[in-house]
Amino acid sequence: MSRLTPIGWRELVQRLRELGFEGPCADGRHPQMRREHVTVIIPNPHEGDIGVGLLQRIPRQAGVSREEWLGRSTYCCTRKRPGTSDIAWSSIW
Repeated sequence: MSRLTPIGWRELVQRLRELGFEGPCADGRHPQMRREHVTVIIPNPHEGDIGVGLLQRIPRQAGVSREEWLGRSTYCCTRKRPGTSDIAWSSIW
């Protein structure tokens, strides 16, 4: 099974859109994304990556299984992290 790794805010929004969520909408202190009757609160846009702990809570809040979160991605990139070798993902995580 793939491991969750920190990702950027835009990658998070893109993944939620792939899963059918609309937004982000600015309702309150944090942006929200909606799909049918489910509302997911996401962090405010910022330069740093979103940590694994928060990335575990967001799909749970969205009612999305880990397999669905990891398996349906069409996102593919190669991204260099400071202090590591090049890492290639076939999905966001």
